[in-house]
Amino acid sequence: MNSAQPDTDRKQKSPEAEREVPVEFAAFCALYRDRYREYAHSRLDDAGQADTAVRLAFAELADQWDQALRSPNTNAYAWQLLNRHLRTHTHVAEEAERDGQEESVSRAGLQDRSFLPDHADGARILHQDLGMPLPEASELMGHTTPRPR
Repeated sequence: MNSAQPDTDRKQKSPEAEREVPVEFAAFCALYRDRYREYAHSRLDDAGQADTAVRLAFAELADQWDQALRSPNTNAYAWQLLNRHLRTHTHVAEEAERDGQEESVSRAGLQDRSFLPDHADGARILHQDLGMPLPEASELMGHTTPRPR
C-alpha cells in the first residue's frame, strides 16, 4: 500500500469473513459489537442464537456498508438490521416451540415482550436492563438526543 494513500482507503481483514473491509466498518464493529451482543442476549433466550443474529447483522451491514454510509444515519441503519435479525431468530425459535421441539421451554424468543414500539422498547432495554445512559443508548440506536432549550 502506498504510504501517501489516505486512511479512508485502508482496509482490514474482518474476523468473521476472510475479506477486506473498510477501516471505518472495522471501527464501527469494534465500537458497537459488544453492545449489540448485550442487547441481543437480553432479547433472545438462547445465547448462541443471539450471537448468530449479531454476526449475521454485521455480515449484512458489511455487504451494505456504502448504502449505510449514504443513509441519513448509519447507526439507525445498522440498528434496524440487528433488530430484523433478532426478529428472524425469534420466529424460528417460536416455530420450533410450536412444533414441540422445545416443549420444556416456557418461552422462546424475545424476553419481556412489550407493547411498546420497537424503538421505545429497545431504549428501555438498553437503559433500564443494561444500564446504558440514555445519550449512549440513543446514539447506538441512531436517534438524536433532544437538545435542551
